[in-house]
Amino acid sequence: MHCKLKLNDRLSRSNPSQFIIGDRGILNTLYNTNKIYHFKVFAVQPGLSKANIGPMINELLSATEGYIEQGDQLKFLVLCS
Repeated sequence: MHCKLKLNDRLSRSNPSQFIIGDRGILNTLYNTNKIYHFKVFAVQPGLSKANIGPMINELLSATEGYIEQGDQLKFLVLCS
């Protein structure tokens, strides 16, 4: 339920989040099913090299991971080269 409230808040802002695939009607249909959904958050950074990541970027990604995984109980993944 927590996720539903956060998404509705994001969609009700003056500059709302946008759907890449689907729309609010599909989201509401998903909410009304008796299924449990597991979400993952991906950060896609093709210009970032895992072998040469700097300490500031590493710290930023670590803080982001902690915020997402502990606060929202979602999985955070980084896709890079």
